[in-house]
Amino acid sequence: ESETETLVIENCQLLRNLIEDLVYQIETDEGDFILSDDRNKPLLLSKSMMLITDIFHLDTTGKSLKTKLNNLIISEYSDIEGREQLMERLNNLGITICNECPYPLSFKSNLTFTDVIKMLDFTLDISEGKFWERFMEYISVSFELLGFKTLVTLNLKDFISKEEYDELIKSFSYKNIPVLMIESRQHA
Repeated sequence: ESETETLVIENCQLLRNLIEDLVYQIETDEGDFILSDDRNKPLLLSKSMMLITDIFHLDTTGKSLKTKLNNLIISEYSDIEGREQLMERLNNLGITICNECPYPLSFKSNLTFTDVIKMLDFTLDISEGKFWERFMEYISVSFELLGFKTLVTLNLKDFISKEEYDELIKSFSYKNIPVLMIESRQHA
């Protein structure tokens, strides 16, 4: 279900140990935490849980996200108008440079559309809008492309207003994103 739950752990050492263990299990798939699907089948945390410990440094350039973005772009735009002409112009540019350079050069003349997409280095741009809108956009795209099943945040309520919290909860509910907010203190 897409509910938002809050777990308050006021003991800082216990909280730190819990987060360390959670991070380790997400990175290695070894640990004691269990996240199950609707049929009670255990899921790998690395593939199903998104943990955000720093809301000011959202990883929009991570390898997994960039790979998924590139694959989406390649599949959606592989037949975009002008693609063949672009590939030909890039090849001609390489030939011109090789011919005009005083040094003997060669280049990869069989560039593919995939090579060009990788070269363009697309990333998720979440620079516009209010904080909670940018945060929600990042979460939504990550869930859609990377297939996460649950979001876990650390001390998120320390950095958002009541109004922002309400907007986030509405968005999480609308997008069916289950959330566990781990907090170090109780909030009003």
